[in-house]
Amino acid sequence: MVIVEFHNKDIIDKFIVKLPSRIDKEMFLGNELFMQQVRKSAKLRAPRDTGFTAKNIRLEKTKQSGMKHQFKIVVDSRAGVFQELGFEPHWVHSDQIDRSNKLKKEGFYFVSKSKPFLLPALEHNINKYFTYANRSIKRAIR
Repeated sequence: MVIVEFHNKDIIDKFIVKLPSRIDKEMFLGNELFMQQVRKSAKLRAPRDTGFTAKNIRLEKTKQSGMKHQFKIVVDSRAGVFQELGFEPHWVHSDQIDRSNKLKKEGFYFVSKSKPFLLPALEHNINKYFTYANRSIKRAIR
């Protein structure tokens, strides 16, 4: 037979009451760290033809659907969605390209290849999420 006896019941009650808010705070910090890693990886993987796409990848904190802490990665580039999802090979005039002043001459350019950057960044970092979540739970319990 095992007998469990609690001393300082008030301290244990306070700990149990504060635990959900401590877990929420620590998970928020862990999620933010994870999303920063994904953003950094996406910036490194983004196409560098104009430099515009990589420079405009940012992390935003949002409140949606009643959730307190959510993050989203925003790409403020016209070409970002096409690079991520792909496109048909086509001709583009230099006036339509962001920062066309980096191009050597005006005229038409043939665009044939897309380079996804967000999904590979997420796939590369997804295994770190569980490490951050585990670390956050351990910090909250201490």
